[in-house]
Amino acid sequence: MKKTVICVIVLALALLFSGCEKMITLHCDGCGKKVKQPASSNMTEDWIILCKDCQKKLYGD
Repeated sequence: MKKTVICVIVLALALLFSGCEKMITLHCDGCGKKVKQPASSNMTEDWIILCKDCQKKLYGD
């Protein structure tokens, strides 16, 4: 019984972590805050990146 419960828990955790997407940390060009982006976006620090606050200042609500 214990082995079955442990196997179910391990399987659930494996499925949970397989669905998590890796994130990279970039920096806002306006204020320098850290901005998280999915690693699959292929964004780098060479891109012009703005945090939500700086986007609101620039473009409005």
